Amino acid sequence: GVAGLIYSMAPTLSPDEVRSAMQTSSVDIGSNGYDTQTGWGRINAFNAVSMFSAQPDAQVDVDNINVEAASKNGVLVVHSPTESNWGGVAEGTMAYMLTLLKKVREKDQHVKNGGWRHPNLWGTYLGARQIDNFDGITIGIVGLGRIGCRFASLLAPWRVKLIAFDPFVDENKFALHNVQPVDLDTLLKTSDVVSIHCNLNEGTEGLIGEKQLKLMKKTSILVNTARGPIVNIDALFHA
Repeated sequence: GVAGLIYSMAPTLSPDEVRSAMQTSSVDIGSNGYDTQTGWGRINAFNAVSMFSAQPDAQVDVDNINVEAASKNGVLVVHSPTESNWGGVAEGTMAYMLTLLKKVREKDQHVKNGGWRHPNLWGTYLGARQIDNFDGITIGIVGLGRIGCRFASLLAPWRVKLIAFDPFVDENKFALHNVQPVDLDTLLKTSDVVSIHCNLNEGTEGLIGEKQLKLMKKTSILVNTARGPIVNIDALFHA
């Protein structure tokens, strides 16, 4: 059989073509097998597998793979996230946050329309200042795993206050990254930026809903570079 079937974030193979290839493949290496347009995912492909033995996944999480279905078909799911992936998510989070706080898009459009400086386009100053004793903004991190820790490290030179909620990590990790541990409600109430970096599972799906969104400041921003269902989309729409 074929040593491996390799495809990327945007597979060009149809579900039937992937199933056919997987029947003679020993290893499938890919980063995403789910099509949001057709609703097809690897969950269905496992039922057509005969020789298939391993499923390495280079994503940050494996929620796009039905692990139970894989196990029933004797398929080993291997989780192998790369630093260029999870580290890139942390860097992307920085970019999204700064774009919002500094009103980059609004300033860009204003200049393209022939404008220049305007008081409504002043960005948010992030760090602590000595001249007026400004303490800096508070950034709350939900989930202090690989991505959350890298995000905290990237923020270290910015002189902001970092708080985080993660009941599953040791307190030493908070101290290592100069992050204050808090409960989720406190994080939502006090943060100027809430950045989500936890895994999607039964305990975190809908973690941020109507009740949680109402706790946030009217001026705060929410950045979710984790899985979408962690935030209740209907509650977000009506917030």
